[in-house]
Amino acid sequence: MLCQTCSASNEDDREFCYRCQNKLMVLSGVTAFEEDEIEDYEEQEDLSLDEHLLERVSGLEEIVKRTAETVRSVVDAVHKHERAIFVNQTGLLSTKELLEKKNVISTDELVELWESKMGEQMLALEKKQRFMERKDRILSLFRGEKRDRFRQLLADAESAIDAFDPDRGIKALEEAFRLDRDNYELSFFLGEVFFNDGNLDRAKNYLERTLEVQPDHFDAAVFYGVLLHERQDLKGAERWLRRAIQISQDSFLPYFSLGAIYARKGKLLRAQKFLEKAVQIEPIPQAYFLLGTIFYDKGQLERAIKSFQSAIKLDPEYEEAIYHLGLTYLDRNWNRKAIDCFQEALELNPNKIEYQQAVKIYEGISGHIPLEGPAADEVKEAEVSINSGNYIEALDHYRRGAQLEPDNVNILMPRSDRRRAGCPQGAADRGGGGGGLHDVGGSAARGRKLQGSQSRAGGDAPRVHLELCEIDRVLREGLQPRRDG
Repeated sequence: MLCQTCSASNEDDREFCYRCQNKLMVLSGVTAFEEDEIEDYEEQEDLSLDEHLLERVSGLEEIVKRTAETVRSVVDAVHKHERAIFVNQTGLLSTKELLEKKNVISTDELVELWESKMGEQMLALEKKQRFMERKDRILSLFRGEKRDRFRQLLADAESAIDAFDPDRGIKALEEAFRLDRDNYELSFFLGEVFFNDGNLDRAKNYLERTLEVQPDHFDAAVFYGVLLHERQDLKGAERWLRRAIQISQDSFLPYFSLGAIYARKGKLLRAQKFLEKAVQIEPIPQAYFLLGTIFYDKGQLERAIKSFQSAIKLDPEYEEAIYHLGLTYLDRNWNRKAIDCFQEALELNPNKIEYQQAVKIYEGISGHIPLEGPAADEVKEAEVSINSGNYIEALDHYRRGAQLEPDNVNILMPRSDRRRAGCPQGAADRGGGGGGLHDVGGSAARGRKLQGSQSRAGGDAPRVHLELCEIDRVLREGLQPRRDG
């Protein structure tokens, strides 16, 4: 027995502590355990813990067993789908061959229509995903009296989009917007859809309404800036994209878009600054591609090569970057590497005339033949005419230069590029060696060149020229990953 005062150990029958002489107190309710009882208790406790662990292990084994069964059923379902796809594909191929034998369809027409329909289905699926992401937010922002009608219109739009009928779905959403014109998430979604479909007029109306209701809407500011860029309002585009940067300084989109706009305006130093910031935030091939063209135009070939290579590393099938890398190699007289790039680009897109001409002209050429004399003067005059917008006059200069030196690639290659550059509709190449010019970018973008990208003195290898329509396309491609994300 322990003393409550000095903790000294005393015999059980003592009433007072032998050390401090204080009365010993016994706590009631305390049961003395014999050693045998303690051992039995410990054995029972150990047995209970073992049983508990066994139960947990058995439960885990059951979970693993069910998971394995589920995986097996999924694998079986995948195999069944593979067989079904194989059977369907065989039937389609048989039908195709039969129709071809009867001259009902042609392979090219079938493939073209197939790819077109597949693209439409993918776009419809993308619209569905983006709508489902915003549906709850759109509904929560509704302010009005006809909430049930608004909810029904959203449900109708969802059903139409699920049925791959996006046009009917968009009509339902436009009717829903008329019930609540302050619903900025709905107006932005409609503006984004029309922007992606190329309907800039309707997109502009919805994006402007979004920014009226919610001036700090980041995505709306970016898309509105890019829209103004495509409408040739570069000052307005710059203002809204800078506004987007103020809203979110850590976002890739406004920096990339501003870089593309400054590249279009010929302000290469500013374009480089914004594009370098963009790739720091998020490296994408389109940004590296634009950087490569800027470095080339500034004569920084090593940096241009690294930028094009970075773009190709991110997207090995980026044919434009491969082609322009080949042109940059030509400036370094690395002809074998250049031809390899041209051939690779041609394999990726066998129908593009630039790639065909590059392979045809440069194969077997051991080095560049400098332009001198009257031919060099004609090429310089052609470049001046290009930058002034006098496209037919430029073609006349190229034609005269080609007549003076018909085998010089430094005349033939730029002339081939000009033929694809998109001069105004109706202009024709009146000399031998080509048909009409192609319209590739709309009235404002046709044939205009990036300022400052003029040929070097002495008629060196052809420069990397980036048309305004090309910048528009690259900008849209650069926006796509962000929209998908």
